[in-house]
Amino acid sequence: MPGRQDARWTLVAAIASAVGLGALVAPSRALRALGSPPAMDGRGDLGWRLFGARNLAVVAGLLRADRSAQVTAVALQVPDQVAFVAAYRSGDLERRTFVLAMVLSTAIIGLGGSALASPPQR
Repeated sequence: MPGRQDARWTLVAAIASAVGLGALVAPSRALRALGSPPAMDGRGDLGWRLFGARNLAVVAGLLRADRSAQVTAVALQVPDQVAFVAAYRSGDLERRTFVLAMVLSTAIIGLGGSALASPPQR
């Protein structure tokens, strides 16, 4: 179906951009928006900023419709989900933040995975 694959990648790019920009520019605020109180001393901001920068680098490839960026966007969700589970189990992520992170990541897997499985557009 023409245009369908593009719409899925547009949604993936929108999700990854929103998360990436928030994590890069204002990690403490982004965590609060997701329902998790940030550390009072800013611990973890560097990790969240790196996560945001990585997301935005992948988005740049998605906007160019680069196939390797599309595969990368989906594949990166596996280690992200492992990290979210580990952080939740150790008490570093609040339940609400964990659930939202998993929902967004799973949306990327579903949208991107279905787009990758579709025949390429011509």
